Amino acid sequence: MELVQRPGDPVASQSGVWTGAAAGSPDLDGGQPRRLPYRRKLSDCVARCNTLRMVVFSCGRCGAALTPDLALSMRELIRPAYDGRGPGPATMPRGFFAVDPEPFGTPFVPAENQDDDLLHAMPGLPMMIDGVNVVSAGPRDTIVVHPDDASTLRLHPEGDRLIGCCGPNGTEGSNQVCPCGAEVATLMADCYGPNELHFDPHRVSATEVRRPHADF
Repeated sequence: MELVQRPGDPVASQSGVWTGAAAGSPDLDGGQPRRLPYRRKLSDCVARCNTLRMVVFSCGRCGAALTPDLALSMRELIRPAYDGRGPGPATMPRGFFAVDPEPFGTPFVPAENQDDDLLHAMPGLPMMIDGVNVVSAGPRDTIVVHPDDASTLRLHPEGDRLIGCCGPNGTEGSNQVCPCGAEVATLMADCYGPNELHFDPHRVSATEVRRPHADF
């Protein structure tokens, strides 16, 4: 996943450390904006939030925008409590995103400590396969957004990806696709887990557009 460097933005060195150079300086290829690895640049922005601008997430295949302008939430990623009747309250408020550092989604692998009562294969969801407690070995740094901030996404055409009670539980892999058909995200929207959408960091790109309008 990549972020697009725009004229006037500070840039990162090959080691991922911010420099004071701006786009158009000799540090850039021919003075033109260049793409920088997403995780390297965004992780530094988290540490130095004053440099972060609003971000639009786009399909890594066709380039179509999948979200409005979103600001990085500075708060800890916490799943709200809910009563279990229908999808719970969304983890993220509208207009913000978070980066989940933990592995998310498929594939699942046996947990090293089978006696750990706090094991979760998915956020808030313990899981057993063939009598074995499992944990996620999926991608880290998924981008968590409010489901309504990705309204152009469509349900995956394979029905098995959408299993759940009141909504898809997200345990069967990517279940949201771009209008072009590319698998880009996983929606959790069941009655026994959090209500959130995770973009796969390897299947979307992110473009900085302007400074956040508020801190959250």
